[in-house]
Amino acid sequence: MPKLESAEGDAYYEEIWKQPFACRFMAKGDGSPGMPKEAGKGNGQMLENQRSMPMDLQKKLETLEYHQELLLQIVENPREEFSKIIVRRKLSRGEVEALFRLCEEMSIKMEEQKAEGLVYFAPLFQEFSFRLNRKLDARETVEALRKQELFSPLMDEFRKYF
Repeated sequence: MPKLESAEGDAYYEEIWKQPFACRFMAKGDGSPGMPKEAGKGNGQMLENQRSMPMDLQKKLETLEYHQELLLQIVENPREEFSKIIVRRKLSRGEVEALFRLCEEMSIKMEEQKAEGLVYFAPLFQEFSFRLNRKLDARETVEALRKQELFSPLMDEFRKYF
């Protein structure tokens, strides 16, 4: 706790530092030391940019819970390479679901192209690489998905193009 001097004494600041972090920015708007008048406009509300903080914290908490689930799976099966990448690259559950939808779409396109007689899938791999989440590397992702036996036919084909 920082040591600050005030007319109210140390008790005022000790009370503030005992509160949860977000509550420290609540303001009565009465010009109390450390509390700007404009902060709450006299009604005890948070500043505009601080209203979104709980939502950001909620998203981070959900991501951490998801990573915890994955880490437990990794402990049980250390060969889960893609799960390791998810945690390492801090992907959310939604980002992973989006990747799986992309892989599903690419698998369908590859099967359609095979049915038409195509045997060269570099353009499909380029599209995959372009649409891949920016947190991921195409080569690392393909190798990890392949090792974890996810979308195997697609990943086996993509592996030829790097």
